[in-house]
Amino acid sequence: CKLGLMFMFLAAVALVSTAPATKTFDAVTFTVPAGFELMESPDHVNFRRIDPTNWLMFGIYQGRVASGDLAAEFTADWNDLLRATGVTAPPSIARKVGSGVKAREGGALTSVGYVRLIDVHAGGSVVSIIVESGNAEGFTTYQETIDAVLASLVVKRGRPRPSAASAAPAATATATVETPHLIHAT
Repeated sequence: CKLGLMFMFLAAVALVSTAPATKTFDAVTFTVPAGFELMESPDHVNFRRIDPTNWLMFGIYQGRVASGDLAAEFTADWNDLLRATGVTAPPSIARKVGSGVKAREGGALTSVGYVRLIDVHAGGSVVSIIVESGNAEGFTTYQETIDAVLASLVVKRGRPRPSAASAAPAATATATVETPHLIHAT
């Protein structure tokens, strides 16, 4: 029994990055900071850090075909990805990130903590990034980490991918996505 618990503990420790790691998921490449646990699934990747008084988690979701209206996409993505929180989509702001990449972001306090959604335009697709913390204060505590992760994003621009059954290579260009400090709703 003790041996089983020790094995589970060592396995959990092995999943936590001890050094920053560059990862690619769908249309984005990003850096997972040291000390963050990485969890991958077919349609998104999460990485999180849990500290004694707060926590921080990023979720990067598979890109989807862009409609061309980031404000409408932000609302639809919030309602799709965060519907379980029971919080309606907050106001969002238009912004440019990196070298002119269009984005839309907004956040709200939910039952699980403070959540910020950032929709990034990646050519013919949109990539949703969710940043969560135990409370709004966490965004101040972890601001340097949030900024570093968002600054590390490289967005692969291209035509939206056709369905998996008829997938063909897409023409691509690359843009570095950098963001200034997140704007906090109060």
